[in-house]
Amino acid sequence: MFNVTLRKGDTSAFADQEYAALLWGLWIVASCFYMYIVLNMTVAMTKTFLDQNQRIKVESQYQVMTQLTLDCFDKINIPKDETVLFAPEGAEDFV
Repeated sequence: MFNVTLRKGDTSAFADQEYAALLWGLWIVASCFYMYIVLNMTVAMTKTFLDQNQRIKVESQYQVMTQLTLDCFDKINIPKDETVLFAPEGAEDFV
């Protein structure tokens, strides 16, 4: 992961510096920060992909159920009183 995030950064110059501990600390913090960013991007892409697939799956299921209903609609015996739709009692209170 260090090679991917920091592009194989050269740390050989850290030993000759006066602030070697500070440079190593900053390098470790930067590498952890970059790993966190890469991990979050990976999780976000995976979640987006799975959400899209789930949405497509549900939509196709509803499409198949609707098509089956329309294909068999003329074969279903529906009583005449159930074909006329009226608003339920008390619906005027919500209007």
